Amino acid sequence: CKKLVFEYGPLILANTEQFLETTDICTILHACKSSTSTADANDAAAGVVHVLADS
Repeated sequence: CKKLVFEYGPLILANTEQFLETTDICTILHACKSSTSTADANDAAAGVVHVLADS
């Protein structure tokens, strides 16, 4: 058991970290509303343009 944990533990943690970075768990579990998609949809409907930098 220890050998399996030491062998596969880092791989599992790396894959889990990558999954969590790219996935909104709250939205998947329907625990909360997707604030970014709702805000983006409202802004698009209102014609709002976000500026990333003033250059």
